[in-house]
Amino acid sequence: LVGGSVVNTGRLEAPAGEIGLVAVGGNSTVKLATPGSLLSMEVEAETAALAPGLNHESAIAATDLPELLTGAAVESEAQSLIVNADGSVILRGRAIDEGTAAVAGEVSVAAPSGAGGTAVIVGESVAVIDAAIEASGDRGGTIRIGGDLRGEGTLPTANETFIDATSIIHADGEPTAGGNIVAWANNNITVQGTISAQGINEGGFVETSAAYVDISEAQVTAGGKTTAGTWLVDPIDIEIVGGLAAGINQISDSTIEISINANTNFEVTTSGAGVDDGDLTLSTDIIPNASGTGNLILTSRRFENCCGHLIN
Repeated sequence: LVGGSVVNTGRLEAPAGEIGLVAVGGNSTVKLATPGSLLSMEVEAETAALAPGLNHESAIAATDLPELLTGAAVESEAQSLIVNADGSVILRGRAIDEGTAAVAGEVSVAAPSGAGGTAVIVGESVAVIDAAIEASGDRGGTIRIGGDLRGEGTLPTANETFIDATSIIHADGEPTAGGNIVAWANNNITVQGTISAQGINEGGFVETSAAYVDISEAQVTAGGKTTAGTWLVDPIDIEIVGGLAAGINQISDSTIEISINANTNFEVTTSGAGVDDGDLTLSTDIIPNASGTGNLILTSRRFENCCGHLIN
């Protein structure tokens, strides 16, 4: 699905296949190509208004989204995507900004046998709200939300990514290895939901990174029974704090300890971009259970432990 804005409130399913939701703002183009093929085409994102002579059977304007989603016309100035308790969706304020990809339904590339498929959700802003994104299989598949690993590669990168507390994202592997999940933003990311890339044998990989991260409510597991998985967090600066009340660019000791206890390596890397120093500040002890097989990996330009806190 490609458009100036992309909204999914239903179910998209391609067992062991590929699903892509790409929101392209402005006059940008999207290049569509089959892997390994020399042929491709470029599609320009539509503007908000319909071109002369087109009707709703041949094109959809961004201003038509309120009626299409709610079944009735609403104010032309609609702004926010609201998901009601009954699953219905309304737009309020003004039209969804171009370049926004919003998922409030189900996206499944799970495989009944074999490896899970690939699900990609990208745009200038990405919102995952009360959604279920599934790429599980005998071996976990691949999920990309807001960009690729560390924001690198050819995928477009989001400026802001939001995953709410009711969303569930799975790329689990039964009976083999967990999958690979990346949630990325250039500027700000908030992750409140459940993300799982577990494997019965080998753990998988999860990244939740941006310049400024809020992952205090995230529930992430990527462990395996024989090989630990990894959860990577890569902000500009980070502080490890005690308790559960972590804020922007803070991680609680309990979040790290729960991860390690669940056979998931917890890796923190500070990029030190811009005027920030790439600080990693240890403001509390980190003492996971002895039974956990995960490791704590800390990489920074500058490490601060002013009060002699312990990492056991």
